Formats: sequence, structure tokens, C-alpha cells
Amino acid sequence: MEILVPFLNEIDLTRHISSSISNILNYQHDLIRQEKEIESLTHLLDVLPNSLQLNSIPIASELFDYLVQNSPTIHHYRLLSSCMSFMTIDDRLRRIQTIILTILDPEQSIAIRELLCKLLNSTESSLSTLLNFDWEQFEAALRYQHDPKFITYIWHFLSKHHQTTLEHILLRTLPNIEQNDELFLLLLIEMQSIDIFLSMPSFWQLIQRSLGDRNPSNDRLRKCALFLFKQVLTNDKQKHVDLRDEKYDRYLILINDKTKQFWIDFVVVYEALEDGIVHLIKPILMKFDRLLNFILEQSISLSFFFYLDLN
Repeated sequence: MEILVPFLNEIDLTRHISSSISNILNYQHDLIRQEKEIESLTHLLDVLPNSLQLNSIPIASELFDYLVQNSPTIHHYRLLSSCMSFMTIDDRLRRIQTIILTILDPEQSIAIRELLCKLLNSTESSLSTLLNFDWEQFEAALRYQHDPKFITYIWHFLSKHHQTTLEHILLRTLPNIEQNDELFLLLLIEMQSIDIFLSMPSFWQLIQRSLGDRNPSNDRLRKCALFLFKQVLTNDKQKHVDLRDEKYDRYLILINDKTKQFWIDFVVVYEALEDGIVHLIKPILMKFDRLLNFILEQSISLSFFFYLDLN
């Protein structure tokens, strides 16, 4: 087949692919023949040049729906992806909607949701601008989702063209989160800018909780929080950050000219202790006294936000 591909014209190739798809659908009661046809078509699709643009194949939508409804495996990824490319724009948009809803459905199997996440990840993100998207449903899923990886795939697909909408969703949900700190950290990392969140106590409480998490298996959580904090410190625009403390009716100064070096030292110490490598820890021990003395001298709210038991 590889040898013949360059000599096939687009009409013949489209006709052959359409016929093969029809066979797969007709072999629903003969799974052995169906699997052979799937393997044959998948093999053909693998050797087609990426630059080849074929006309839409209406029956591709039927095959896509059939596979999704019958528990596809990673083996079907290439076929599902090709079916998407053979569809008209309208048909493709409807299937993207189906993909997102299936990913958000906790009743679906993890294997299917992971496969559709991969498929969504390979879909052109500009199509998201044409979707009739239910943002309220997505926000509800964000509030109650227990597995962050599924939400992050959808968020990544939407984030390039819907930054403002996603920003507003985060502004509404961040103050009310009671779980899934890792999910919110990953979503914040996807944002083009986190400046708008720096005045929110819930943002800094999220960073504090994550950096202070002692669970050895939560190293990803700590690394994500540290990444965001370093983003703030290295941003020249953020020379001053203060927070409104409603409880005591005061402003808490978190970052200014005096405290910035403190936090830079803090990050160095934290990273060294997190890695736990002796030859990295010894050189930074002298910074402990400097950090402690600074807190005592300034009598500011640094310890309120970032007190960590480093024993």
C-alpha cells in the first residue's frame, strides 16, 4: 500500500477510504473481519503524507460515533483522529462537543476519557471559537471534579482563545475551593498572566497550603506552587503586592523592595530542602539565620502566609 499511495489520485483514495469505513460499520456482527478492516485502514492512514488534504467523507462521522459508543481503545486513536479530519466543520464541532462532555462525565471509564483527552489535545484549538460551549456546565465540573488531569486537557484546549472567560471562572471559583489544589495550580499555570489573582487572599492561601504540604507523594503540588511563586518574584511589574486583611481591617504587605530578597532566599532554601541532597543543603544553611532575623526585624506578615515547619 505504501508503494501505491503516491500514485493514487484524491478521488480514488477518498473512495477507497469511504469503502473501508463502510465495511467496518457493516462488520458489526463479525468482529474478526471488522478488526482486520480497522487494522488495514489504520495502516493506510499511517502512511498517508501529512500534507495530503482529502475532501470530506460524510460516513466518517458515523464511524466516529460508532467507535466512541463502543468503548474505543488507544488502538483506535489514529482512526478517530482521521475521522475528525474527514468531517465537515459543522460535523467536527458537534463531535468536539461530544468529546468534551464525555471527558467531563465521571461515569465514563478512565481509558475512554484518557483517549478522548489525547484526541482533544491534537485538535486545532481555533475551533473552540466556533463551539456553542456551555460555560456554566464547565464551571460546575471545575468545582466538583476530583481528577485534575481531565479538566486540564479541556482547559488547555480552550485557553488560547478564551483567556478572559477562563480568568473570570477562576476568579469566581478560587475563593471557594476546598479540594483539588493541584487542579487550580495547573489551571493558573495555563493562564497567560496571573497578575489579576495576586490581590486575592485565596490565591496566596493556595500557594501556602501547597508549599506546606508534607505528603511525600505530593511533590508535583509543591513544584507547581513554587513555579507560580517564582513567576511573581521574577516579574518586574510586581514590585509591590499587598493584601486586604478583612478580619483586622488592615493591609498585609507581602512583596516590596525590602521583602523581595527575603523571598528569593526562601525559594533557594525551599528548593534545596525539597530535593534533599546533602551537598545542596549545606551551602544554604547560612540563609536560615538571615531569613529568621529579617522576619523578627520587620515584624511583618511574612510568617502569616508562608510559615512552614521545615524540621
